Amino acid sequence: MRILLTFTGFHDPFAGISIAGEKETGPVLTMASERQFDRIFLFTTPNTAEISDQTKTELEKRNKGVVVEIRDVPLKDPTNYLGILKQLRSHFKEISKQHPDSEYSICVSSGTPHMHASWLMLAVSGEIPARILQTRATKFIREGERRVTEIDFTNPQFPQIKPSGALPEDADSHGFESLRAELNIIGDHELFVRELKKAFTMAEFDSPLLLLGETGAGKEVFARLIHRASKRGTKPFITVNCAAFSETLIESQLFGHRRGGIHRSGQRPQGLFRGGGRRHTLLG
Repeated sequence: MRILLTFTGFHDPFAGISIAGEKETGPVLTMASERQFDRIFLFTTPNTAEISDQTKTELEKRNKGVVVEIRDVPLKDPTNYLGILKQLRSHFKEISKQHPDSEYSICVSSGTPHMHASWLMLAVSGEIPARILQTRATKFIREGERRVTEIDFTNPQFPQIKPSGALPEDADSHGFESLRAELNIIGDHELFVRELKKAFTMAEFDSPLLLLGETGAGKEVFARLIHRASKRGTKPFITVNCAAFSETLIESQLFGHRRGGIHRSGQRPQGLFRGGGRRHTLLG
């Protein structure tokens, strides 16, 4: 099986340049038009989610039979080398298990320069056994040349890069499994484990998370995993059933209130939202 790994970028799916009245294809579409692949993995950050959806649609329209899968890379900072490397290693570990003995290629023409460099380091060091492919804009192509070229890192002019031994994700993997055991989360279905790992990864970001699902789907289980894996993991975890609130009392129950100005205890009654570094889960 021939597999292409690539980020998407702001020049996908089209480069924004018109040639003879037609838009010039971006790096990913160009790569798929000149090389044959059975499966394409599009790596996307939150900033390029819409671009990845558009690119996936165009790929499937133009390349019958190709399977396109979008892989989320939840990085707020697309210039964070360590974050990019961690995500790529984790994703490739899963992909290579699902598709052993496949022939991998990496497109280094979409995404940030930091993403390109991360791909290069992982490929040249042998951590990801893949060919490195790049595309060039039409204005740089001479007659008879193709837009897609392969970078030959066996050329002695390129420096050698060697893996540094134990990879960082090993420790993260142990932390994930330890936390699963601590919270007594049982299940080995591929989709379930993948979503758990995604929740574990998202826990490092200091942003609100919305978990959707039917009653009994396990939202609170995921919420507890996220809380324990976050920087607030040692703080209390408070679960609130929003369905139990009344319309007239919800404001005071959440944010506190005054009774006659001062509570008879001499203090203002506190609501559920208050300081102390707590992470609340609202289930309704």
